[in-house]
Amino acid sequence: MKFASILAFAALVEAAPTDPNFNAMEGYTCAPGPKSGWAERGDESCKFVAPVIPPPETVGGLEIGKCYQFSSKNFGGKALRHRNGEVWVDKKNNQNALYKADATWQVIKGLKGDPDTISLQASNFPELHVRHAHGLAFAQPGGGPLYAADGTFKVDKKGQFVQFESVNFPGNKLRHSGFRLMLGNDDGSDLFDKDSSFAPREMPC
Repeated sequence: MKFASILAFAALVEAAPTDPNFNAMEGYTCAPGPKSGWAERGDESCKFVAPVIPPPETVGGLEIGKCYQFSSKNFGGKALRHRNGEVWVDKKNNQNALYKADATWQVIKGLKGDPDTISLQASNFPELHVRHAHGLAFAQPGGGPLYAADGTFKVDKKGQFVQFESVNFPGNKLRHSGFRLMLGNDDGSDLFDKDSSFAPREMPC
């Protein structure tokens, strides 16, 4: 068995030593050497090339493509959840499959296309995105420039919490009031900071 393996390797060396792009082993690249024959090139002309894995793209600490549950800063037992096309801060109940799905959001690149922005897409209804309209937050399907702008946000990271600032109404952020998610002007108050801050927890998509 060992002798057969040696013969197989010898045949491989004999077959393709002159090809500068010959990969005798996956992950290796060989350049032409001073002598013919792949086996004679040595480490200087046949090197292992590690695959290039790009770093994950993040905005405000949120990784594009990953899913999260966002818990309220001042009501830690409640999280952002869509129901009936609206977005609420509802009591957590991850043992309930419907609640868990409704409260899981996939972070995607901003629909408007601005750099360093995100949109929130419902994990169980990918056609739904969080967007503001008439001062309130909805999880709606749609398209066009207005929909994209209303559904695109900058992420302001504050410690373990994140805030979502509207791109088409700068200075206005998503915040809850009466447990309904809406768009409000950041007045710098402690209450607004708490109402607009959410702790992300990674979830399976």
